[in-house]
Amino acid sequence: MIEGPEILLNEELHEYKVDGQVRVSVTQVLKDLGFINFDNVPADRLETARQRGKAVHACCHFLEEGDLNWSTVAPNIWPYVEAYALMKEETGWIASQRERVLFCPLLNYAGQLDGFGSMAKLGIEEVLPDYKSGVPQRAARYQTAGYAVAIGKHYVPRCSIHLKPTGKYKIHWYRDYDDINDWKSIVRTFHLKHRKD
Repeated sequence: MIEGPEILLNEELHEYKVDGQVRVSVTQVLKDLGFINFDNVPADRLETARQRGKAVHACCHFLEEGDLNWSTVAPNIWPYVEAYALMKEETGWIASQRERVLFCPLLNYAGQLDGFGSMAKLGIEEVLPDYKSGVPQRAARYQTAGYAVAIGKHYVPRCSIHLKPTGKYKIHWYRDYDDINDWKSIVRTFHLKHRKD
C-alpha cells in the first residue's frame, strides 16, 4: 500500500505543511487573487466574525459527534447551531467525512473541507457542503470546487450552507462544472504569479 503525504494543519497560523513544506491553502489563493476581499471591513468586525465562525464550527462538530452539551453553547452562537441542526433534520445530511485536511499534489495546494456526505431527504447521494456563519460570498463556489478537485469528486453537487442568526439556514447550490475548470485556472494563475524563476 502506498501511503500519502503527511499533511499537518496549524490552526493558529492557518498554515498547512505537507511533508514538512508549507503549502498554500484554497482560501489563501482566493484572497491573494481578490476573490475573497475584506478590505472594507473593520478589523474588529473581522475578528468577531472569525471567532464566531470558529465557535460555530466547533459546536457543529460536537453535534455531529453526538456529544454537544447545549448548556455550554454561548447565546450568540446558539441560533447558528440550531440552524445547523435544522438543516440536518430537513435535508437528511449525514457526513461520511468531516473536517478533512486535503492536499492536491497535481495543483500544489491544501485545504480543509467542512464535510462530505449525503442528503437523503433531498435525494442526493454525494454532496460537498461548506458551512458559513457570515455573509455568503461568491468565492464559495470556487472554494468548494477546490475541495472537490482535491478529493477527486469533480462532478458532485457542491453548496454553501448559510447558517443564520435567526436559527434558519439557506443553501446556495453550485452544480456548474465550469467552476471546476475555473478553480484550476485560478490556482494555476496563483502559482504563475508567485513563481520565483
